[in-house]
Formats: sequence, C-alpha cells, structure tokens
Amino acid sequence: METNTPTPLKVDDLIGSLSKNDKYDHLRVFLTKEKKRPYEKYFLLVTNSGFQKVVLKDIDYNELTGSICLVLQDCESGETEKLFLDIQDRNFKCIFIDWRDIKHMVYEDSLSNREGDDELLDFEFE
Repeated sequence: METNTPTPLKVDDLIGSLSKNDKYDHLRVFLTKEKKRPYEKYFLLVTNSGFQKVVLKDIDYNELTGSICLVLQDCESGETEKLFLDIQDRNFKCIFIDWRDIKHMVYEDSLSNREGDDELLDFEFE
C-alpha cells in the first residue's frame, strides 16, 4: 500500500537544497549581512490580496509537515498572525521587502526630484 505522504525533510537538507537550483528553488530565505537574526525587523508583506507593514516575530520549520511558519505582527493593528508555507507548494504566496530598503528608495527619490518638484508648483494662468 503506497501513501502520498512526503518523506520528512530535515532542516539541514532543506537549507542545503536552497543553495542548489532544485525542487525547492521557489523558496527564498531571509538573507542579511547583519549578525543578528531578521526577527523584530519591519517588512512590507506583499500577497495576492494586498500588502501591509509587518514585524517578523519568529520563523519555524516543521520537518514532519514540511511547512514553514512565520509569526507576523501587523504594525497598524498590533495583531499577531501565523503564516504557514508548504515547502512543496510552488504557487506565489508572499514577498517580504525590508522596510529600510523602502525608506531608502523613497529618500533617494525625494532627493533626486527636489528640483523637478518646484516646476510642479508653477502654474501659468491665461
């Protein structure tokens, strides 16, 4: 009797698979040059249904179910929710963008457009 239950994947094997372009290449991990973990950092969470600013509170991987659990806190409401990602599911679920990168882009854009902004304020009335 065959079962369709996937063989549990150890976390070390999953991480090793992420470095290769194999069946888990649809997964991405939080990469940072900082020595501390990416917890307690602000992110823009983008999903099919919208976007929101969140704080990543925790990441956990369950070897038995093959799912990644992200604990997220909504910055506006303060509510905490868990987002479960099946490592076998290749469909788009979410993207996390570091909030500091967004602030940096907006800041750089506002500096480069300062001179052009004045032109928008000049109106010619006839």
